[in-house]
Formats: sequence, structure tokens, C-alpha cells
Amino acid sequence: MDHIHPDHPHGHSHGHAHHHGHGHGHSHEHGHGHDDSEFYLEQLLTITICGGFGIVGVLMYQFGMLNELLAPEFHRWVALGGAVLLVLTAIRAISLWSTATPSGNREHQHAPHDQNHVHGPDCDHDHDHDHDQNHVHGPDCDHDHDHSHTHAHDHSHTHDHAHGHTHAHGDHEHGNIFWRIVVLAFPLVLFFLGLPNESFIRNFKLHKLGGDTHLGDIGDVQATGSTIPMDFNQLALVAMDPGKRTYLTGNATSIVGQFKPVADREFTLFKMKMTCCAADEIPLKARIIADFVPSNVKPFDWIKVTGIMQFAEIPGKNEFLPVLRVKEQQGIQAAKPER
Repeated sequence: MDHIHPDHPHGHSHGHAHHHGHGHGHSHEHGHGHDDSEFYLEQLLTITICGGFGIVGVLMYQFGMLNELLAPEFHRWVALGGAVLLVLTAIRAISLWSTATPSGNREHQHAPHDQNHVHGPDCDHDHDHDHDQNHVHGPDCDHDHDHSHTHAHDHSHTHDHAHGHTHAHGDHEHGNIFWRIVVLAFPLVLFFLGLPNESFIRNFKLHKLGGDTHLGDIGDVQATGSTIPMDFNQLALVAMDPGKRTYLTGNATSIVGQFKPVADREFTLFKMKMTCCAADEIPLKARIIADFVPSNVKPFDWIKVTGIMQFAEIPGKNEFLPVLRVKEQQGIQAAKPER
């Protein structure tokens, strides 16, 4: 403020050059990345990922891909979750679209605080300004100026605090959105690449199955002529009970499983037992010994085997393995997969 008082007895000429903005004239330059374009980009990418997961959930159920990943009782919940996620994604997309208007991208401009006041001769008011103001007072202006200077001082106080604060908030708040999207999109990429594919699933099952020891020549048993329905779980329990092994030996049964060759006339029939997901599944096995070389059967084919039950001790282990002896080619037939 430049105050000129011609009638002052000491002829004070106070040249106070106070450059005060807000407070001490701080010049804050905030490089905010919080503009609407980044907000809408983040929301759009998130909506796309959520919609992708919903589509994948429904498609995996539709194409039967869940058979190798989850127990059957969880399949419908995956499909239902995918459908619900698609609905929620659609709702959010509509909501975002309704707010994406030109008025949403407005820049807030503050009026500058540089004011020039020209007071007339009868000016009578108190000044308490924090801004850069130039006052020109007339001879009759009655201001309440508190000047404690009694001598002819020429004060030139220049308070110019220019603090250049540059906060690049966009770098640490929005910059990571792309990495989050990459991580979230990884399962979707695997799905659209066709993974897990058949080759991957076979290698995983082979790892679970482990090696099969060749039983060699085992004696034939006399067929009783009766047929007892059995499944893999029942056969596994019978193999651990000496009394049941003796009782069931010679009875016929039929089992459906997947084919894994061991020798020309010997192969493993197995089925993976899954409690929750592929990580906890275990193989249930039976050994098949045929009086012929099976034809038109490839590894991992699903087949139905009908044969005479007997049990053989695994060499080097105190364990017994269920064995089905097949006499005729008709005893091995193609079958539908079972889960």
C-alpha cells in the first residue's frame, strides 16, 4: 500500500511494497491428475474387467470348462455369479454414461485478487486487505491507518514468498490403475488363449497319477456268474478289506473311467475324485488286464470296462489293487465322460 500524507508533521513517506497474496503470497502449482478424463478412464477400464469376468463365468459353464476346475456342485454358482456380475456391470455402465456430460469437465477459475481502489475525498472506512491493493487517497480521506513510525523512514518491505509446490498427484494415484488392470485381466487373457487346454489338463493329471507298476502275470480266477454294481469309491474300500476282497473275487462288474496304458494288454482305468477344486483332487484307480490288445482306444479316452473282479498286491508295497480281467473285445466300450 502506498500512503501519501502531505500534511503529516514529519513528512512520512511510507513506501510499503507488500506483495501478499493469500497469507504470504504463496504460489502453489498443483499438477493434479484428478481431471474427469482420468476418472472416466479408470471407471471404464474397471467396468470392462468386471464385464469380462461375468462373460467368462457364463462361457466356462456353457462350454463345460468347469468340469476340470471345480466340483460339479459349484458349477451353477459360477454361472449365476457371472450373470449377476454382468447385470451390475450394465447398471454401472449406464450410471457412468449418464454422468459423462460436458458440464462434468469444468475448470474452476478464481477471480484474481489484484484490486485497485480509488477513494474519493470523503472516504471513511477501515482497510484490512490481504491482497495487493493500490490506494490513492484524497485530501479529506479519513482512514484508520495505524502507523507507528515517527520519523521520516522510507520503508520498502518486499515480502515475496513464492513457494512453487508442484504435486503430481496423478502419478501416484492414477498411474497405478494400468498395472492393476493388467493383473486383473490376466485370468481373462488365459481364458481367451484357450487355457487351461487339453494338453495342460493331461499333464496335470499325469502328475497326480504318478507312475504305475507293471503287475506282470497274475493268475486267472473262476467267474461266479454274478454281477455286482460297483464304482471306484467302493472298489477302493474293498481293496483294503481282506474279507471283502475274498467275497467279491470272481464277481463281474462294470466301471467307467479314463484309459492310461501300462503294457500291451494291461492298462490303468482311473477317475479323478474332486472334493472342491482341481488342487485337491485325487485319482481312483483300477488295473485292467485283457486277453487281447485293446484297439481304437487312446490315452485319456473315457471307456466302460466290464470284467471279472480280483485283487493283486502291488510289487514292493503292502497294498492291494482292484483288477478287472476282460475276456472279450466287447468288454471295452466307449463311454461318456463322468464327473
